[in-house]
Amino acid sequence: MKITYSQFRKDKYFFLKYFIFQFSYSLALAALGYYIYDFSQSYSFSLEHLLLIPVAFVFGMQLPVWFHNSCHLNFKKMWMNDLVGEFCGYFVLYGNGAFRICHPMHHANPDVDGKDTHNPQGQTYWQFVLGSQVTAIKCVMSEYFTRFGKNPETITIMAVQMVFYYASILIRVVSFWLLLGPTLFIFFFVPTLITQFLAFAHLNYVTHIENEDGEIEIINKDGGVFYTVMNFLSNGAYYHKNHHMKPNLYNPKYLHGKPERSFNLSSLIPQPSLMRIKSVLLALIRI
Repeated sequence: MKITYSQFRKDKYFFLKYFIFQFSYSLALAALGYYIYDFSQSYSFSLEHLLLIPVAFVFGMQLPVWFHNSCHLNFKKMWMNDLVGEFCGYFVLYGNGAFRICHPMHHANPDVDGKDTHNPQGQTYWQFVLGSQVTAIKCVMSEYFTRFGKNPETITIMAVQMVFYYASILIRVVSFWLLLGPTLFIFFFVPTLITQFLAFAHLNYVTHIENEDGEIEIINKDGGVFYTVMNFLSNGAYYHKNHHMKPNLYNPKYLHGKPERSFNLSSLIPQPSLMRIKSVLLALIRI
């Protein structure tokens, strides 16, 4: 299903249609899981299951990278952006359509209260984490009622679409339990979900700051063990200022292109020596 911000702005039924679509295929996958799930299996804990957690952590760091880049259409083929977006949206539960609309609002109105769906200002990190869903929904509702008016029809549309939205989230959780089984659900799916949620919130929280002049500024974060590792695992996601300057970069660390290779053989070996080595190699080839 095609998803663009302009569709949301033009069609008052856009989210209703999308959430019904999301609910329908979520229900189909849950039914498939119910069909293949072995209800006679019993779960027993093993220390080996803990090995899934670091795998889930790495996957959880990459998941928002793929999701975010699909939102900005940074994969070469449009169908790939849609496919990756739906896969990631299903995994994070709230769906591709919701993110495709919320995230452009963040870019259009960074740190504007009531319009920025990822605005961390005036909150602690945990307040931002716990309230992020509510903030995003409020911003979308405000935009929706501004465009289409707040009347009995639009209020009903909003209420019905929210029922399908939350119902699909519940069904997706059930489908993951049925499709993955208890071991993968507990030690892979849940840690992945927590990792991607906390990491995405953290990078938004620490890169939107109040500077010395009291103004909100978007910055890049790097250096030190923590941010070096996090940028490595998230393809430079903490270069958030760069990302807002040029959203079509898969890795915003390389705003000005990748640097020259730091290791250069010619800088270690004098030029005359290199020429002699080349002559010897050519002579050996002729032999």
